[in-house]
Amino acid sequence: MLGHLERWLAAHPPPAGTKVLLAGGAGPTVLAVNEHTTKGKLLNMLVVLLTIYVVSSVVLRSPAGGLYVVTPIVLTIIELFGVIGWMGIRLDMGSATLIAMASCIGADYAIYFLYRLREEHLRQSSDAEALATAMVTSGRAVLFVATSIAAGFGVMAISPFLGMWLFGTLMPTAMVLSCFSALTVMPVMVMRQRPVFVFGPEAPRMPRAA
Repeated sequence: MLGHLERWLAAHPPPAGTKVLLAGGAGPTVLAVNEHTTKGKLLNMLVVLLTIYVVSSVVLRSPAGGLYVVTPIVLTIIELFGVIGWMGIRLDMGSATLIAMASCIGADYAIYFLYRLREEHLRQSSDAEALATAMVTSGRAVLFVATSIAAGFGVMAISPFLGMWLFGTLMPTAMVLSCFSALTVMPVMVMRQRPVFVFGPEAPRMPRAA
C-alpha cells in the first residue's frame, strides 16, 4: 500500500512549498490508537467527576456537598499523576485507563462519612464528639474497605505482564490515597467551613442587653 502511494505521489508531486509525509504499518497505527485512547480516557475522567458532583449534590441536597465529595477524588488523581511520574510510568492508554477508573474511587467514602457526621452532629453535644464518633464508626469502615480492596488488587503487582503490574500497583495506590484524603483533608475542610448541609443553619445570636 505504501509503495502504491509513493508511486502515485511521484507521478503527482505536490505544489511547491508543500511537504507530504507517508506513514503506515503497525507502529504508527499503535501510536495513533494510544494517543486517541489516552485523550479519550482523560476526557472520560472529567465527565465522571462532573457526574459525581451532580449526583452528590442531589443526594446531599447541596451544591457545596458535591464539592466536598469531589475534592478527595481530585486530590487522588493529582497524586496519582505524581506517582506515575515519580515511578517513570508513561502516560499511555494503560495508565490513563487506570487513572480514569480511579476518578470514581472514593466518592462513596466521602458520602458515608458526611452522612455519619451529620447524624452524629444531631446526637452529640459537641462537634468534637461528633467528629470522633464519625471517625470511629464510618472512618473505620472506610479504612477497612479501602485496605481490603487494595490488598486484593495488590496481588496483581507480582505479575510479569505489564498491564497486570500496572493494575496491581496503581489501583491499590488510588484506594489508599482516596481513603486518606476522605478521612483527613475533607474532615478538616468540613470542620473549618461548617457547611449548612452538615451542621444546619447557625442559630441567631441574641443581642446584648444595653
